[in-house]
Amino acid sequence: MKGRGHILVGALVCALLLGAGIFGRNLFEQSEGRYGSIAAAMVRSGDWLVPHLNGIAHFEKPPLSMWAMAASMRLFGETEGAARIPGVLASLLAIAAAWRMAGGRDDPRAPWAVAFALASVLFFGMAKVVTTDIYLAACSALSLAFAVRSVESSDPRESSRALDRAALAAGFGFLVKGPVIWILTLLPAIVEALWSKRPNGVRRLFAPRRVLLFSIVALPWFLAVAAREPGLLRWFVEKRTVAVLASSKGFHSGPFYFYVPVFLVGVLPAAPVLLLAGREGWRQLASSPRGRLLVLAVVLPLVVFSLSASKLATYALPVVVPTAVLAADALELGLARRGLRASAVGLVILLSAGLAGGVFSGWFREVGPPATGWLVASSSVLLAAAIWFLWTGRRTDGERRGPRVGVLLGAQVTMFLLALPAAPLAEAHLTRVGVGKDLALALAEAGRDGRPLVSYHCFLQGLPFYTGRRALTLGWYDRDQLSEEDWSRVALADLEALDALARRRPVAVLCKTKNLKVLMQAVDSLVPVREVGRFTILRSAREEPGQAGRGAMTR
Repeated sequence: MKGRGHILVGALVCALLLGAGIFGRNLFEQSEGRYGSIAAAMVRSGDWLVPHLNGIAHFEKPPLSMWAMAASMRLFGETEGAARIPGVLASLLAIAAAWRMAGGRDDPRAPWAVAFALASVLFFGMAKVVTTDIYLAACSALSLAFAVRSVESSDPRESSRALDRAALAAGFGFLVKGPVIWILTLLPAIVEALWSKRPNGVRRLFAPRRVLLFSIVALPWFLAVAAREPGLLRWFVEKRTVAVLASSKGFHSGPFYFYVPVFLVGVLPAAPVLLLAGREGWRQLASSPRGRLLVLAVVLPLVVFSLSASKLATYALPVVVPTAVLAADALELGLARRGLRASAVGLVILLSAGLAGGVFSGWFREVGPPATGWLVASSSVLLAAAIWFLWTGRRTDGERRGPRVGVLLGAQVTMFLLALPAAPLAEAHLTRVGVGKDLALALAEAGRDGRPLVSYHCFLQGLPFYTGRRALTLGWYDRDQLSEEDWSRVALADLEALDALARRRPVAVLCKTKNLKVLMQAVDSLVPVREVGRFTILRSAREEPGQAGRGAMTR
């Protein structure tokens, strides 16, 4: 009973840490606005089969994460907090998987694995973000936890059941982000089976029952939308799978070594623990099938993502959990002293750079005194904890746990505190560049009388979430991206088409301020009425009799 009480308290602490700051924080562009708008569209339209953004079918990602957000909005209302609740629950599922992979209630490594994962900059930050990444991380961690259970078990039946569950969890991961789940789970399992030379190891992974279980979860949605949207499966394979690996066109690019700094910083404080364990340490970590599977679950995805033409820091999020478990293993094996000191050095550098960057970039001035105070105070806590660790770690032997507790506790307390200033800090910066809730509401106010909303060479993806309205776009979609029907509903071909529309009826137009001169020269019936950050909102001149004239704007 005592053990269960500790588990419940630990789960509550994790929930409080991960859930802090999710309510009342605006959706950031572009990703959060996009997924929030898609989920809200499901609730409003009742169409949960085909995701829609701005009235256009959106098949960039499978819909499981958006279903979760929409279900939360149905229960708790169409708010930013409701959109974030399922992501926090997914992060708790990933933490539970880390706890289980590290041995569970009776294993001293389990709390360390949880602490390493929670203290990770990448994991802690992405748990609160409205995107698909934390859902993929949860599904991959759950699948790995069952796979670890399978290779650890000496009972063939229990091992087989664990593999069945791993296949089911991978199926849910496929429904989050497609075939990338195979890189995170199936590829490491195949290589581990070959490495361990387990009889029929690879064949067991592809047993008909497991293929069926995976397919039951992963395929029905794809088949349903393929019947409704001919050619979708081919498009998804070519554009969203092969193209992501082979080309950076339309995606984020980066050098081959892109994930080296991402891993070092994003997985702090666990990454240096593993990197400095030494050759003998890695040999010990990979001495068992479980250890080999975890090592491969970290190394192989990073290698594949490094070879891919498309790169994004959040792609590395699923490796946080296996990294945390391996770091906990290293701690118990006595391999971690140098690594923990390096973690403290990294945290000192990271926080010092953040404080200096806040001063020199002007973020602190924009955030304002209350949030600035929180930011400086919380950063100082982590700096003090890390410096204390460096000092005491130098004077104690490797068996003393005080420094270890200090750096992890300091990191976790500070991560909790950083959740409070992070939202106003980011919001102030984003408002300066002119995106987010304020811009969406300003545009809706300009079109409050029902006039069409037009986006010129831009598209505010959170607009449908905040206003429930669609926008006509000019210069955003390519003609070959849309069907003729969709093009006629949401797109304007050129400035002449916009000018003709503005002469027929009043419009409200959003454009980047740098494009304002070109727009006003081509469409002389528009008057700028408000400037928000780097964007300007315009309305039809003949509908503004009270305006003082061209250029009379509010900010």
